[in-house]
Amino acid sequence: MHEQRPFVWAPKFDTGVGDIDDQHHVLVNTLNEANLTLRHETSIPAIDRLLQDLLAYALYHFETEEHLMLEHDYEAHEPEAARQHIEDHRKFAQQVVTMRNTLGSTGNIDRDVLLSFLGSWLQQHILGVDQKLAAFLHERGAAG
Repeated sequence: MHEQRPFVWAPKFDTGVGDIDDQHHVLVNTLNEANLTLRHETSIPAIDRLLQDLLAYALYHFETEEHLMLEHDYEAHEPEAARQHIEDHRKFAQQVVTMRNTLGSTGNIDRDVLLSFLGSWLQQHILGVDQKLAAFLHERGAAG
């Protein structure tokens, strides 16, 4: 396994939406912990639990974002951005489920591919659709 560099938070990831930023920090910390764990952990149940925990927190985070979208009528004002955002959430969840299924059926997972996927997805998601949602919330005075 290649050593993955930790995900380093930078100001460009800040959305200015308190709950979203707080949850992003948890996701980044979880990703960095997963990086450390996967370098040494060989137990399939432990790796599966790590993926399960990551997915559970990601789904909680997605629910927060989607609630904000619904509460502030994001889809009516930005239908394409809202569709893309929700689609990104579903694709992420499906990819993690697929990885868990592969781990369960084969007893193996490509750790480098997993960590690369998680890190690049999170970065692209925050810098893309999350920033669009945040800009919308700021425009509506709802960024609290």
